[in-house]
Amino acid sequence: MRIITVDTKRALERRVEEYVLQGYSVKTQSDTTATVELRKFGSIFWHIIFFLISFGLLNILYLLYSYFVKCDEVLIKVEETD
Repeated sequence: MRIITVDTKRALERRVEEYVLQGYSVKTQSDTTATVELRKFGSIFWHIIFFLISFGLLNILYLLYSYFVKCDEVLIKVEETD
């Protein structure tokens, strides 16, 4: 998980909007933090290779691995300075 720090709540909202436009989905959001995530299904090249080698078994395992383990998750938090 990556952590990004912003200065204001408005900057938090802008950063979340940027990530949503890039295809991320909002997992959690509060006034001072937000977590966004991007889930992928893996490379089509590896899906084809694994399907041909294992008749689909490795293909399914690779899909699950890509979707759940290789998920890109970003925590954005506000650290307001006085």
